[in-house]
Amino acid sequence: MSRKRSSVKMTSTLLLASISPSTSSKFCRLSLLLLLIVALMAFSTVVASPQSLESNQKFTQCIRLAEILSGEGINVSQQVELLNRAIVYLEANQTEAALPLLDEAYQQLSEMYEKLPSVKLRENLERGAVILALAATPALFYYFFPRLYALVWLYNRRSYIVKQNKKARK
Repeated sequence: MSRKRSSVKMTSTLLLASISPSTSSKFCRLSLLLLLIVALMAFSTVVASPQSLESNQKFTQCIRLAEILSGEGINVSQQVELLNRAIVYLEANQTEAALPLLDEAYQQLSEMYEKLPSVKLRENLERGAVILALAATPALFYYFFPRLYALVWLYNRRSYIVKQNKKARK
C-alpha cells in the first residue's frame, strides 16, 4: 500500500516539476476561466423570470386538469392543441405569446372540471336507461306480442265472412 502512495506522490511531483512557472500560471488562469464559465452556465439555467415560473405553474395545472378530464372520458383535444401551441412559444422563449394561450386553455379546462359531476351523472343516467330498456325488452315482448299479433290478424281478416254450413247442422 505504501508503494502505491509513493508512486502517486512521485507522479504528482514529476507533473508539477515538468510545468514551468510561466506555464503553471497560464494553466491556473485557464482553469479558473473554465471554472467561471461552467459556474455561470449552471446559474444561467437555474435563474428564471417570474413570468416563466407563472407560465410553468399554469402549464402544469393545465396538464393535470387535462389528464383528469381525459381519464373521465371527456374530449380535451382542443385544449391540448392550445397547450401544444403554447409549448412552441415557450420553447422559443416567447412567454408573452404563450400566456394568453395558457390562460385560455386553463379557463376552458377548469370550466370542464367544474361541470364534471353533472356530466358524469348524465352519462350514468343514460347508461342506466339503456340497461333498463334492454332488460325490460323480453318481458314487454312476452306481454304485448300476443295482443299485437291478435290485433293484426283480426285487422287483416276483417273482410272474411263466416257462412253457416247447412250440412253441419243436420
